[in-house]
Amino acid sequence: MQKRTVKREDDLSGKRRTDGRGRAGAAPFSGAAAFPRSERPVQEIRRSETVSIRGYCSDGRGIGRVEDGRVIFVPGVILGESVRVRFVDRGDRFLNGVVEAVLVPSEDRIPLRYPGLEALGLGDLQFLPLERQRLVKTEILRDQLARIGKLALTGNEIRPMIASPAEWGYLAEAGAALGADGRLIFAETLDGKSGIPLADRAINEVLSEIQFEPDSGLSAVTGRVDQDGGVQLILTGTSEAPEIELETDLPLSIVYTGGKGSYVLSGDSTIVQDVGGIAIAVGDRSPCFLNPRIYASVFEALARECPGMEGKAVLTIQPGPGLWVKWAALRGARCSAILESEAEADEFILNLEDAATADRDVELYLGYPDEVLAGLPFVPDCAILDLTSGGLHVRTVDALARSGVKRLMTVGSEAGTTARDVGRLARAGFLPRAILPFDTCPQTASFGAVVLMERG
Repeated sequence: MQKRTVKREDDLSGKRRTDGRGRAGAAPFSGAAAFPRSERPVQEIRRSETVSIRGYCSDGRGIGRVEDGRVIFVPGVILGESVRVRFVDRGDRFLNGVVEAVLVPSEDRIPLRYPGLEALGLGDLQFLPLERQRLVKTEILRDQLARIGKLALTGNEIRPMIASPAEWGYLAEAGAALGADGRLIFAETLDGKSGIPLADRAINEVLSEIQFEPDSGLSAVTGRVDQDGGVQLILTGTSEAPEIELETDLPLSIVYTGGKGSYVLSGDSTIVQDVGGIAIAVGDRSPCFLNPRIYASVFEALARECPGMEGKAVLTIQPGPGLWVKWAALRGARCSAILESEAEADEFILNLEDAATADRDVELYLGYPDEVLAGLPFVPDCAILDLTSGGLHVRTVDALARSGVKRLMTVGSEAGTTARDVGRLARAGFLPRAILPFDTCPQTASFGAVVLMERG
């Protein structure tokens, strides 16, 4: 591993740039518009209307219009349905509603397997068959690319959505809030059992055995499962770390995160995940891969779309823990990466030093991507852009346009961010050649997408 640092004009102490602004910081003062027009309290009117669902927004909620023409967002509905919607009208331009009754149901609607799951923020598409869920998500992506990205696709660029190997029990991370009695709040199934149906069995097994005192000071418990089935518990609260008694045959680590930081109560602060056959270590403060098994199919699809990486110079911008650098290195590419701060480099270096890639020579550059790209001593054959941490800065897009790189690969986990950044890159001269959505989280509206682009 070689590390090179690009000198900056200033020191942000490891803070990242915010999108669209020159440096991180608060938005500039915008004048009188920042103050309320009136000091009078806003009148709230509870209303109920019949709404026809005409589309979807990026989080899977249906879009319709109330009688006066304003847009309303409604969860749990299907395109074409007519529903009775309850909402609170405060005079806002956009409204949020709740279904009172489905008046004209879609023929695709199926009974909810876990009615209480939506209360946990999960299962918001479980009223659709899996194949139909994937079609809805693909249409959400297509709509976002057109409306936000301003892309006029021919219709062939978007490939069929890559299916998850499991429809339930696939989440490598899941948690629950604590009730007033110290018990975790779960979703009950139709047969009366409780748990988190999307979570890995090992996580549910451990969480089901936990109970705390009502005054424990904890607000939530999150479980993570590693490649060997061991579980890491992350306890979140505001007080000192509580004592915990738990009997289980599974390997267990416990980390407490509170007002004074986080520390390990037992085991390790890091888990190792098998992400499509690639070992990736993630710490308790870093996002883990929610559905690591789906990446084997993603890698297979990419091998068909972009074969022949042997000896190619591949630059990854904001690589996170290093999954995509390892993926390219294992395919024989000459890899380099750009990180904005040294604080982000620990997990990346740890992952590149394991046995699979220890003999690979990966160059790590520290600095803002646009500044690094301007002084890069070589022209990459391909740049991989990880959008999962918040997307691209506009200066990075401009720097890529000025560089000699001809191929890009973006990896995103949110349709709106993907559409925005792919649209910016398209206006900078890179055209989408293939778009590969993958169903990261079945039964929910969440999914990922890889976009392969070439300079036009």
